[in-house]
Amino acid sequence: GYTPTFSDTLELITIASTGSAQDFGNLVEGRWDPTAMASPTRAVWVQGAKAPANQKSDTMDYITIGNTGNALDYGETHEVRGRISGHCSDGNRGMYSGGQNPGAISTMGFFKISTFGNGVDFGELTQARGYGAMVANGSRALLGGGQNPSYVDTCDYFPIGVTGTDAVDFGELAAASRR
Repeated sequence: GYTPTFSDTLELITIASTGSAQDFGNLVEGRWDPTAMASPTRAVWVQGAKAPANQKSDTMDYITIGNTGNALDYGETHEVRGRISGHCSDGNRGMYSGGQNPGAISTMGFFKISTFGNGVDFGELTQARGYGAMVANGSRALLGGGQNPSYVDTCDYFPIGVTGTDAVDFGELAAASRR
């Protein structure tokens, strides 16, 4: 995150008990607005802006959840970007979409969390945007909101398991929002 410098800190908590966070390790490089996805055994951080001067990134880092320590290089995304719109995981596949470089981006990307490698192009959003929020269940993802350059009220839908499938319009938010 941003604290007000680009942070590379990783912290952990034990969900079953209350208490303060503890040091886990560090990301490969400090960044702001990273996107994280996880399976039961691995977490992967995608992109985010980095120093100096809010530079865009294509970096992907990972950790093994059961072992503390610094993150390692996982691969690169298929396109350099910052301010990623949405990110989600079905526990096997990680998805990221939109972002800026410097204008709004319309592409979605994915990677298989259990297999090291680079992200690949998944398809297109209904409109280019930065920021936004994404949720998923086991088979579909929804992306809502964003910014291009004003706030967006569009919701996109796409099936997670079918690459090369462009998003389709799912409806509109009650009010346009950034995240």
